[in-house]
Amino acid sequence: MGRVGRHQRSRPLPGLGRLPLHHRSPLPSRRRLPHQESSLGLSGPRKELQMSNAGITSIFHVNIITRDMDRAIKWYTEVLGASLIDGPYDGEGLSTRAISFGLDGTGVEPEDVKIRYALLGWGEGEDQTFLDLIESVNPASFGSVHPSVLHVGLRRICFTVESVQKSADFLVANGVELLTPIVEFDATEGPLEGHACVCFTDPDGTVLEVFGPM
Repeated sequence: MGRVGRHQRSRPLPGLGRLPLHHRSPLPSRRRLPHQESSLGLSGPRKELQMSNAGITSIFHVNIITRDMDRAIKWYTEVLGASLIDGPYDGEGLSTRAISFGLDGTGVEPEDVKIRYALLGWGEGEDQTFLDLIESVNPASFGSVHPSVLHVGLRRICFTVESVQKSADFLVANGVELLTPIVEFDATEGPLEGHACVCFTDPDGTVLEVFGPM
Protein backbone atom coordinates (compact mmCIF):
# COMPACT_ATOMS: atom_id res chain seq x y z
CA MET A 1 0.00 0.00 0.00
CA GLY A 2 1.20 3.48 -0.73
CA ARG A 3 3.92 2.69 -3.27
CA VAL A 4 4.12 4.64 -6.49
CA GLY A 5 3.86 2.37 -9.51
CA ARG A 6 7.00 1.97 -11.59
CA HIS A 7 5.49 3.73 -14.59
CA GLN A 8 3.60 6.39 -12.66
CA ARG A 9 4.99 9.89 -12.87
CA SER A 10 5.58 11.45 -9.49
CA ARG A 11 3.95 14.82 -8.84
CA PRO A 12 4.62 17.12 -5.90
CA LEU A 13 2.39 16.74 -2.87
CA PRO A 14 0.88 20.21 -2.39
CA GLY A 15 2.52 22.13 0.41
CA LEU A 16 5.32 19.66 1.17
CA GLY A 17 7.90 21.23 -1.12
CA ARG A 18 8.72 18.49 -3.66
CA LEU A 19 12.44 18.28 -4.38
CA PRO A 20 14.15 15.97 -6.89
CA LEU A 21 14.70 12.35 -5.85
CA HIS A 22 18.08 11.94 -4.14
CA HIS A 23 18.57 15.72 -4.08
CA ARG A 24 21.06 16.49 -1.35
CA SER A 25 21.01 19.75 0.54
CA PRO A 26 23.39 20.71 3.34
CA LEU A 27 22.27 20.79 6.93
CA PRO A 28 21.45 24.34 7.94
CA SER A 29 24.14 26.14 9.88
CA ARG A 30 22.96 26.75 13.40
CA ARG A 31 24.19 29.64 15.50
CA ARG A 32 26.12 28.46 18.53
CA LEU A 33 24.88 29.62 21.88
CA PRO A 34 27.40 31.32 24.16
CA HIS A 35 27.52 28.36 26.55
CA GLN A 36 28.20 26.01 23.63
CA GLU A 37 31.14 28.06 22.41
CA SER A 38 32.74 28.25 25.82
CA SER A 39 32.24 24.54 26.51
CA LEU A 40 34.02 23.76 23.23
CA GLY A 41 36.90 26.06 24.10
CA LEU A 42 35.94 28.49 21.36
CA SER A 43 35.66 31.60 23.48
CA GLY A 44 36.52 32.56 27.04
CA PRO A 45 36.24 30.54 30.25
CA ARG A 46 33.44 28.03 30.60
CA LYS A 47 30.42 29.30 32.51
CA GLU A 48 27.78 27.26 34.25
CA LEU A 49 24.45 27.43 32.42
CA GLN A 50 21.58 28.14 34.79
CA MET A 51 18.45 26.32 33.62
CA SER A 52 14.95 26.00 35.03
CA ASN A 53 14.03 23.23 32.56
CA ALA A 54 15.66 21.00 29.94
CA GLY A 55 16.16 23.95 27.60
CA ILE A 56 14.45 22.46 24.54
CA THR A 57 13.97 25.01 21.75
CA SER A 58 12.52 22.88 18.94
CA ILE A 59 12.13 19.34 17.58
CA PHE A 60 15.22 18.47 15.50
CA HIS A 61 14.05 15.26 13.83
CA VAL A 62 11.61 12.37 14.01
CA ASN A 63 12.98 8.82 13.75
CA ILE A 64 11.13 6.04 11.92
CA ILE A 65 12.26 2.41 11.81
CA THR A 66 11.67 0.73 8.45
CA ARG A 67 11.94 -2.83 7.18
CA ASP A 68 13.14 -1.69 3.74
CA MET A 69 15.29 1.44 3.45
CA ASP A 70 15.19 1.68 -0.34
CA ARG A 71 11.40 1.37 -0.40
CA ALA A 72 11.02 3.95 2.37
CA ILE A 73 13.31 6.50 0.67
CA LYS A 74 11.47 6.06 -2.63
CA TRP A 75 8.07 6.51 -0.97
CA TYR A 76 8.95 9.51 1.19
CA THR A 77 10.70 11.34 -1.66
CA GLU A 78 8.29 10.52 -4.48
CA VAL A 79 4.97 10.52 -2.61
CA LEU A 80 5.60 12.97 0.26
CA GLY A 81 8.12 15.16 -1.57
CA ALA A 82 10.98 14.85 0.93
CA SER A 83 14.56 15.67 0.01
CA LEU A 84 17.22 13.02 0.61
CA ILE A 85 19.74 15.06 2.58
CA ASP A 86 22.25 12.42 3.63
CA GLY A 87 22.74 8.70 3.05
CA PRO A 88 21.72 6.01 2.91
CA TYR A 89 24.74 4.75 4.84
CA ASP A 90 25.70 1.43 6.37
CA GLY A 91 26.73 1.55 10.02
CA GLU A 92 28.03 -1.17 12.28
CA GLY A 93 29.67 -1.83 15.61
CA LEU A 94 29.90 0.33 18.69
CA SER A 95 29.57 3.55 16.70
CA THR A 96 25.86 2.78 16.35
CA ARG A 97 25.33 2.45 20.12
CA ALA A 98 23.36 5.71 20.39
CA ILE A 99 20.69 4.44 18.01
CA SER A 100 20.84 0.69 18.63
CA PHE A 101 19.88 0.46 22.29
CA GLY A 102 17.26 -2.07 23.37
CA LEU A 103 19.14 -5.18 22.26
CA ASP A 104 18.12 -7.29 25.26
CA GLY A 105 16.74 -10.64 24.12
CA THR A 106 18.00 -10.33 20.54
CA GLY A 107 21.21 -12.29 21.10
CA VAL A 108 23.20 -9.59 19.29
CA GLU A 109 26.09 -7.81 20.98
CA PRO A 110 26.49 -4.03 20.44
CA GLU A 111 29.69 -4.52 18.45
CA ASP A 112 27.82 -6.80 16.02
CA VAL A 113 24.97 -4.39 15.29
CA LYS A 114 24.48 -3.40 11.63
CA ILE A 115 22.09 -0.72 10.44
CA ARG A 116 21.27 1.43 7.42
CA TYR A 117 20.31 5.04 7.97
CA ALA A 118 19.35 8.12 5.97
CA LEU A 119 18.31 11.69 6.72
CA LEU A 120 15.40 13.23 4.81
CA GLY A 121 13.80 16.62 5.13
CA TRP A 122 11.30 19.22 4.01
CA GLY A 123 11.80 22.97 3.79
CA GLU A 124 14.98 25.01 3.88
CA GLY A 125 17.34 26.65 6.36
CA GLU A 126 16.27 27.07 9.96
CA ASP A 127 12.71 26.02 9.07
CA GLN A 128 13.80 22.62 7.75
CA THR A 129 12.06 19.57 9.24
CA PHE A 130 14.07 16.33 9.39
CA LEU A 131 13.09 12.66 9.21
CA ASP A 132 15.66 10.09 10.31
CA LEU A 133 15.07 6.69 8.68
CA ILE A 134 16.74 3.58 10.12
CA GLU A 135 16.66 -0.01 8.91
CA SER A 136 18.15 -2.49 11.36
CA VAL A 137 20.05 -5.23 9.50
CA ASN A 138 21.46 -7.18 12.46
CA PRO A 139 19.23 -7.74 14.30
CA ALA A 140 16.63 -7.21 11.59
CA SER A 141 13.86 -4.66 12.05
CA PHE A 142 10.82 -6.50 13.39
CA GLY A 143 7.29 -6.05 14.68
CA SER A 144 4.61 -3.70 13.43
CA VAL A 145 2.97 -0.43 14.38
CA HIS A 146 0.35 -0.96 17.10
CA PRO A 147 -3.13 -0.89 15.52
CA SER A 148 -4.93 0.77 18.44
CA VAL A 149 -5.08 4.54 18.86
CA LEU A 150 -5.28 3.88 22.61
CA HIS A 151 -1.80 2.37 22.77
CA VAL A 152 0.64 4.49 24.79
CA GLY A 153 3.45 6.18 22.87
CA LEU A 154 3.96 8.09 19.65
CA ARG A 155 0.74 7.89 17.65
CA ARG A 156 1.25 9.76 14.39
CA ILE A 157 3.33 12.39 12.62
CA CYS A 158 1.45 15.37 11.21
CA PHE A 159 2.59 17.41 8.19
CA THR A 160 1.22 20.82 7.22
CA VAL A 161 -0.02 21.31 3.66
CA GLU A 162 -1.58 24.10 1.61
CA SER A 163 -4.74 22.12 0.84
CA VAL A 164 -5.84 18.93 2.60
CA GLN A 165 -8.28 18.06 -0.19
CA LYS A 166 -5.64 18.36 -2.93
CA SER A 167 -3.10 16.42 -0.88
CA ALA A 168 -5.63 13.67 -0.16
CA ASP A 169 -6.51 13.44 -3.85
CA PHE A 170 -2.81 13.11 -4.72
CA LEU A 171 -2.26 10.40 -2.11
CA VAL A 172 -5.20 8.34 -3.34
CA ALA A 173 -4.08 8.74 -6.96
CA ASN A 174 -0.70 7.31 -5.94
CA GLY A 175 -2.12 4.22 -4.26
CA VAL A 176 -2.24 5.44 -0.65
CA GLU A 177 -5.29 4.32 1.33
CA LEU A 178 -6.74 6.97 3.62
CA LEU A 179 -7.47 5.73 7.15
CA THR A 180 -10.22 8.26 7.75
CA PRO A 181 -12.43 10.62 5.78
CA ILE A 182 -11.21 14.21 5.71
CA VAL A 183 -12.13 15.83 9.03
CA GLU A 184 -13.03 19.52 8.96
CA PHE A 185 -12.68 21.26 12.33
CA ASP A 186 -15.58 23.43 13.48
CA ALA A 187 -13.40 25.69 15.65
CA THR A 188 -14.25 29.38 15.36
CA GLU A 189 -10.89 30.57 16.66
CA GLY A 190 -7.38 29.31 17.33
CA PRO A 191 -5.04 27.17 15.18
CA LEU A 192 -7.79 24.74 14.09
CA GLU A 193 -10.10 27.41 12.65
CA GLY A 194 -10.75 26.82 8.95
CA HIS A 195 -8.53 23.74 8.87
CA ALA A 196 -8.94 20.03 8.18
CA CYS A 197 -6.91 16.83 8.43
CA VAL A 198 -6.73 13.27 7.14
CA CYS A 199 -4.66 10.23 8.19
CA PHE A 200 -2.88 7.51 6.20
CA THR A 201 0.16 5.23 6.59
CA ASP A 202 3.58 4.79 5.05
CA PRO A 203 4.56 1.40 3.54
CA ASP A 204 5.60 0.10 7.00
CA GLY A 205 2.31 1.10 8.61
CA THR A 206 3.52 4.23 10.42
CA VAL A 207 0.52 6.51 10.83
CA LEU A 208 0.89 9.92 9.18
CA GLU A 209 -1.41 12.91 8.86
CA VAL A 210 -1.73 16.04 6.74
CA PHE A 211 -3.21 19.20 8.26
CA GLY A 212 -4.08 22.55 6.74
CA PRO A 213 -6.81 24.54 5.00
CA MET A 214 -9.42 22.46 3.23
